[in-house]
Amino acid sequence: MASHLEKESKEFVKLLMVMKKLRDPENGCPWDLDQTHQSIRSNLLEETYEALEALDLNNKDMMVEELGDVLFQIIFHSQIAQDEQTFGIYDVLAGVVSKLISRHPHVFGDPRKTSTENVLFQWEQIKANERAAKGPNKQSILDGVPKSMPALAAAQSMKARASRANLFNEQEGFPLERIVGLFNTEKGSGNSRIMEQNVGEALFLLVAKADDLGIDAEAALREANERFRLKITDIERKASFT
Repeated sequence: MASHLEKESKEFVKLLMVMKKLRDPENGCPWDLDQTHQSIRSNLLEETYEALEALDLNNKDMMVEELGDVLFQIIFHSQIAQDEQTFGIYDVLAGVVSKLISRHPHVFGDPRKTSTENVLFQWEQIKANERAAKGPNKQSILDGVPKSMPALAAAQSMKARASRANLFNEQEGFPLERIVGLFNTEKGSGNSRIMEQNVGEALFLLVAKADDLGIDAEAALREANERFRLKITDIERKASFT
């Protein structure tokens, strides 16, 4: 009886063969052959959002389908690159395997028990070393946050990274306390749903006010994200000289 790993490997290879067939210069699909990284760029984003919707709905059948679509997009881009002789799916797989192993030394190296907090701290230290190895242009903790990422998600990601690096509290003038002060519900009171609704309401009201003022809220937040990025990188730059 075939193991799960054997079955998974068989289906994965089958997917690779399907993709190769679709991109076959002689007998492939004309549409698939015409595609480039840029022409199907939006497809990857769309499929990712559909997968996120499936996760939000906790719809198992939908998850299977949409995660499969995301996987296909990864295979598609890898095949395009292989046809261009730049890289292939092997490089993608080898890269992520190497990264995961190097970032989990407590699992694949020293098997000492550790806490989630220590793992996150260690993760940031390892990523900092990786950034340093890439050169001076890749040394900010915020370099991994794509500028093409939706502004709200980017803001949360950058704030989380800065907090983990103990840089967030150094940002003078950030109105976090004033924002928290708008809510009567305290963190840890058990009313997490109410807090979530209040935060959502506050964000919505801010966007509504921006619209009243004729301001593009998304563009305004992108600019705020960039200012935050510059502040954090400036702190990092100053810290490197101390």
